[in-house]
Amino acid sequence: MRRDRSGIEIYGKAKYELLKGFLELPNGIPSHDTFSRVFARLEPKQVQDYFLSWVNSITQK
Repeated sequence: MRRDRSGIEIYGKAKYELLKGFLELPNGIPSHDTFSRVFARLEPKQVQDYFLSWVNSITQK
């Protein structure tokens, strides 16, 4: 299994029928180049903070 942007594109194409059930995909699955541009704009610390906040919200009793 590829764990990079090309892998995300490949997975998206393989699961297109499932994904289009809850995502608007008027242009199909984004390319690996699009995923690369999106990930390049993310701030790692902010992503980490949001992820930890989400994990805490689903694990609290």
